Formats: sequence, C-alpha cells, structure tokens
Amino acid sequence: PALIEGFARRNGLVVAQELVDGTLTYRLSDRTSGRLKGRFRLHLSNTDEGFADLLADEADVALALREIRKSELAHGEAAGLGDMSARGRARVLALDALVAVVAPENPVRRISITDLARVFAGEIDNWQTLGGPDAPISLHIRDERSGLGQTARDRLLGPAQLTLAPGAILHESDAALAAALARDPFGIGLASYAARGE
Repeated sequence: PALIEGFARRNGLVVAQELVDGTLTYRLSDRTSGRLKGRFRLHLSNTDEGFADLLADEADVALALREIRKSELAHGEAAGLGDMSARGRARVLALDALVAVVAPENPVRRISITDLARVFAGEIDNWQTLGGPDAPISLHIRDERSGLGQTARDRLLGPAQLTLAPGAILHESDAALAAALARDPFGIGLASYAARGE
C-alpha cells in the first residue's frame, strides 16, 4: 500500500481504496479529469499463498518475506512460467534482518549463529550453556505460515541441517511474539529487525 500511495502522490494522482472480503483495491485517478489511471488489487495473505497465487496465475506479483523455494521454482517451471529465479524476475523492495530477541532482564547479549541454530533445534536448552543463569530456554518463533518463520527455518536451521525443536512456541504475529517474550525472562525469539521494538 505505501508503494502505491507514494507512486500516486509523486504523480499527482488521487487514491481511493476499498476493502472487500480480504481484498484491498486501490484506484488511482487523474486529479483533474477523474479518469481512472490504474487499479491494484491486493489480497492480504502470507508468503506461501502469495507464491501459490502467482503460480496459479491468480496474481501478477507476490510480495514475500523470503526467497522463493526450490519446490516453488519447480512448480513455476512446470506451470510454464519459466525460471522464476532468473535475472529480472524478482526485485528486492526492502531489506530486513532476522534477529534474536530476549527479555530486557536476560543477561545474555550475544550468541553465535551456530549456537542460535542449536538453541532453536533444542540441542542447547539451558541459558547456563550460553553464559547465563541456570534456567531452561523457552523458544518463541513465528508460525510456519509466516515468511519470517519460514526464513528462520530456511536460513538458520536449514544450513545446519537442523529442525525446529518440538517444544517451540509458535506465534501468529510479531506483536504476539514480543508480548510473550516480555512475560518470559528465559525466552528467546526470532523477529525481524524492523519489529524488534514491539
């Protein structure tokens, strides 16, 4: 939405928006004549659904919080969409980082990527191993439908050939994850850098 609104402002267009059944429609019109210059329909979903809609030719563009996966590339090729990883097929609109977050009172302030992966796999399950108090580590992560949760699995656990510990607490939003960590002095979570202050 911000990209569309910014484009409209920069080009002197009037923006009208409407939300119906989970689809947000933007209409951009000429300020003087009122003539429609563009229409954008945004279906608010998650990264998996965005790529699925793209592959099913139900979307022209998918915005994602992660890179396209090999299985999605194969489906795209089979659907006649060509190599979706080819140059010019994807554009990075913004960059964000995946960061480990803990409660403010937690004394552990640094952790290596290797140890972080081992923590989320359940191989390290006590803060004492990381120089903290003798207390069990509770894990908080975005659910499997979120692009952020998928990125954590793909980029942190995948390269180490690890899987998420079965006891990890899954959250549907960054706000829910942050609220849980605020109540859990021995919790650790993975969040986007942009959302770390929530």
